[in-house]
Amino acid sequence: LNTVSIQQATVDVLLSRATLVSTILVDTSQVSDSAVADCGTAIVNTVFASSALICQKSSLISAVMSALSSILDKTSLSTSLRNRVVNATSFLTYNCQSQVAIGEAALQLVSKNVRTSISSVDAATIGSAMFHSAQSDLEKFANQLPTALSLGILSQSSGTYGITITEYMSK
Repeated sequence: LNTVSIQQATVDVLLSRATLVSTILVDTSQVSDSAVADCGTAIVNTVFASSALICQKSSLISAVMSALSSILDKTSLSTSLRNRVVNATSFLTYNCQSQVAIGEAALQLVSKNVRTSISSVDAATIGSAMFHSAQSDLEKFANQLPTALSLGILSQSSGTYGITITEYMSK
């Protein structure tokens, strides 16, 4: 993972890196704190260096979010690394906002510790729109109600708003 800075970023390289981090961290109780920190640094640096490329493919967005989520599973995670993971998650979702068209279904990203819903709405309907958090298939099947958000602001005459709801489910 120390070769991150010298590798050329391509979709395949980024997908492989995210998958590798997720695979290494399947059971974080079996991985040392320094290994988690190395994996965290690799994926966080990847997000900050290559978010535009990551956002071009939904499977890559999901894989990277899953890798970030895996890092949050470590109970002895340092505050510094936890904050960097949260910042990387926010940075990624902000940059992926442009992938969702106005009125299109929200981009739903569900991983073990992070649930993210990314949507775009026009200014004329933002006051009446209802936004929901992402749900797993099991939660949908069990008819669990998602977290809902209504902004309750007055509609503007023009413009577009990007709305992202991120829930952290970690310990």
